Amino acid sequence: MLKMFGVAVSVVVNCIIGAVVYTPKLPTGKVWMRRTHPGKTAEQIGQDSAIPMGLSVVATATMSLLLRFILIDFFKVKVALDAVKFAVGLSCLVTLLEVPHTLFSKRSVDAFIVDQLHNIATMTAAAACIFYFG
Repeated sequence: MLKMFGVAVSVVVNCIIGAVVYTPKLPTGKVWMRRTHPGKTAEQIGQDSAIPMGLSVVATATMSLLLRFILIDFFKVKVALDAVKFAVGLSCLVTLLEVPHTLFSKRSVDAFIVDQLHNIATMTAAAACIFYFG
């Protein structure tokens, strides 16, 4: 069970990253709010966020579990820098896959950038937590 402590830590850290990236007090949060919820205040957005937040935590935990399996059990990564480089590379590949979807669906490119920066940061932080905390 101790081997899963890093996964638990990564979920908490990723929630903190999300709170920072998407806060309306920072430019990233302002851009994201304006593009994804036009005309709504942060309070209005937050009113119906319990289910999306809960599902986000489940998705983050699942991502962290899978990343742990890939890094530790499959690739047997032994060096922290290798784990971080792997996570950055993997998240950049996933970001590239999302570019056509964003463009063809005419979604906001600046909100896409905010989301993808968040995703890169969370996967990188998850890899570091998994490596350091088990």
